[in-house]
Amino acid sequence: QLGNTPAICRKCYVHPEVLNAYMSGDLVKMIDAKIAQKFKRQHAKLTSDEIMVLAFLRKRLDSLKALT
Repeated sequence: QLGNTPAICRKCYVHPEVLNAYMSGDLVKMIDAKIAQKFKRQHAKLTSDEIMVLAFLRKRLDSLKALT
């Protein structure tokens, strides 16, 4: 644990698009239960929020791959 405040994390560590999607509720809407459960099994040490972000990023990557 780095011990940084949420403001520092928002400014320095987390991509703004991820934060915007999370704050607007879009991040949660994009993730269905199957994906979250799959990541939970594969990444047992991650928190639910970390799993949701990972699933969001994977889904975004898949959509970008489909465009190329």
